This record gives sequence, C-alpha cells and structure tokens, in this order.
Amino acid sequence: MRVITTQDLSRQRTVRPRRWLTPVTIRRLHSWAAIVSAFPFALVLLSGTVLLFRTVIPGIQPPAQLGSTTGVELSYRQAMDQVLSAKPGLKESELSRLEFYPKRGIAKARFPSWEVQLDSVTGEVLSSAPRRTSWLISLHESFLLGKWGRYAIGVPTALFMLWILGSGIYLYFYRRWK
Repeated sequence: MRVITTQDLSRQRTVRPRRWLTPVTIRRLHSWAAIVSAFPFALVLLSGTVLLFRTVIPGIQPPAQLGSTTGVELSYRQAMDQVLSAKPGLKESELSRLEFYPKRGIAKARFPSWEVQLDSVTGEVLSSAPRRTSWLISLHESFLLGKWGRYAIGVPTALFMLWILGSGIYLYFYRRWK
C-alpha cells in the first residue's frame, strides 16, 4: 500500500474531463461525411444538369414543334383520337398529361415513354417520338428506388450536407477565435 504525502499532492495535475468533440474529431467526421455524400450528390447534380438540357440533347426528349397558327380549336376528344391513331399501341388510360400551348399552336400528349405533338387548330400530327426522361427523372428524384430511395439515400445525404456545412463553418472560424 502506498502512502500519499503532501509533496505528492502538489505535483499532481488537475484532470479535466476529456471532450469527445474536439476539432480533430470534427474534422474527421467532416471528411467522412463529405466522402459518403459525394456520390449521391454528384449523381443528383449530373442527372439534374442533363434534365435541364433535355430539350437540347438529342434523343432524350422530342424537340417542340410549332403549329400552323396560334390558338386552340381542338377538343379533348378530337386530340385523343388523333393521338391514339398516331401510335396504335397507346392507351388513353396510360396518358400522363395532355397540354395545350395556344401561343405555339400545339397540343402535347405525354405518355410514360412516348410523346405525340399535334397542331392545336388542324389536329395534324406534328411529331410522334419516344421520351427517355422517365428513368432519368426517377434517378434524379429517388435514385431509381422509388419512394424509399428518397428516404434511404436522399435524407441521409441531406443531413450529411448540413453537417458538412455546420462543421465547415465551425472549423473555419475555430482557428480565428483561438
């Protein structure tokens, strides 16, 4: 058994509780969060860029046509009859949307993988071409995993990005506060 003298007590340092969130730990977590979130972030960035220029890049979306005159004289039923006769495999129940553009004189019928453009006055089929944007939109919004892709990959990536922002601000000003 060791006897503690007053001389030993004077040599002892005061022991402070150790902090686990030191600047070194924050920097490491900051780096790992950046590495983990880089791939999903780059995927969203690149797919968003392609979606932004989808009308310019050939083969992704059919280019918009111009009608003979401006205005709309075509009814919904007339437009659907023309659309369904333009491509025999299309069904009215699969129609995503039917849009009329009076200033350009066209009507667009959008299906999940096909688009038909009509002259909104005469009903003439101006264009009937495939749309290749549905998988690209799914990749951009949910990483091709549906609703769970947003929750399983999107939310953690967003939280990592918030951590990277907050820790980056802290680490930037930490040296200046010292």
